[in-house]
Amino acid sequence: MLCTVPGGRTLQRRLFIVGPCGIGKTTLSSLIESRFGLPHLDFDQYRRAAPADSPACTLSRLDLPLCLAPFLAGHQDGYVIDFGGDTVFRRTVQDNDRRLQQIRQLKHEQGIEVALLDGNEDAVRSRFLSCKSRGPEEFDGPWKDWSEIGRPWWGQCADRVVDTTGARLEDETGMIALAETILG
Repeated sequence: MLCTVPGGRTLQRRLFIVGPCGIGKTTLSSLIESRFGLPHLDFDQYRRAAPADSPACTLSRLDLPLCLAPFLAGHQDGYVIDFGGDTVFRRTVQDNDRRLQQIRQLKHEQGIEVALLDGNEDAVRSRFLSCKSRGPEEFDGPWKDWSEIGRPWWGQCADRVVDTTGARLEDETGMIALAETILG
């Protein structure tokens, strides 16, 4: 699928959007799908729906090329996939190096770009609490994991880092501007 970006350019895009819970990954990915025509996949939902006999999609034995193969084969013209902050790189696994290599391999073979969404802890906490219907105690652990594990690992393969600190999810014009920044 081709994506028409500001200035009328038409591009074939393959995009991973990554970041901590509450940063706006799904909101922005859905906006990119509706506004620019790229199919959106929420990786966490996709992974949870994978057959139980598919260990490639389990968090403990994640193999991104194998897990994503069915989706990628059906969307060669482009897509946007959003990944939660601790879905790929995790404190509890010993193979983060292998996972980083898999992402680099996918980037090389599939032409995937990685956009890392980041922001000020207080701004992300506020968004998390307002839209996720969760308590403050549910934010601290995932934020710590993002800060110590997710951000440094994703940072090694990100093509761009987009600060969403000032973004308001209800501000459509601002969200479109962020989407355009992500698309480059």
